[in-house]
Amino acid sequence: MRVVLICCMLALLALFCPGAAAGEARDIYVLTTSNSAALADETGAVLIWPGEYSEITPLGDSGLYAARPLGGEDLLGVIAADGAALTAFEYEALAYEDGRIFFTRDGLCGVMDEEMRTLIEPVYRRLVSAGGSGYLALRSDPLDDTPDSVWHVSPDGAERMTGVKVAYGLLALSEGMMEAVRPAGLYG
Repeated sequence: MRVVLICCMLALLALFCPGAAAGEARDIYVLTTSNSAALADETGAVLIWPGEYSEITPLGDSGLYAARPLGGEDLLGVIAADGAALTAFEYEALAYEDGRIFFTRDGLCGVMDEEMRTLIEPVYRRLVSAGGSGYLALRSDPLDDTPDSVWHVSPDGAERMTGVKVAYGLLALSEGMMEAVRPAGLYG
């Protein structure tokens, strides 16, 4: 049944994606069934057949994918579009932002580039991008009741305390600002 479903998806993909015949850059699609994932291009050519990964998620427009092996531990790794594993399957979370891959391994956050080189070692409990100036990080548990010191980590990994403490973790920055919540429930 799963093979029939994938074949139908591939036929529809080839039918509704005429750009492939014109020689345009190829688009790659993630196809999922109830417990397996596959990758195919717009011509319907299967790049990764179902049965190898239970989950495949694009990492931005990098051409890289976060994947979880079928039947393995519940951990992620980075793969290429042809299914080649570029990292070990050892990450609890993977996210892509501005050419960098944010990862969580053993409960600690770090950053690597698209060549899988570690830029920021995984020593932080929470890590968010601060744009070109680097990152904001927490070293202590953001889920306890104790305010946590916020660290600034430069792109080269140098760190310094900011003098700011937060009680409820770090959120993503938007236009250089982060939503803040005081313990009394006030927002700012």
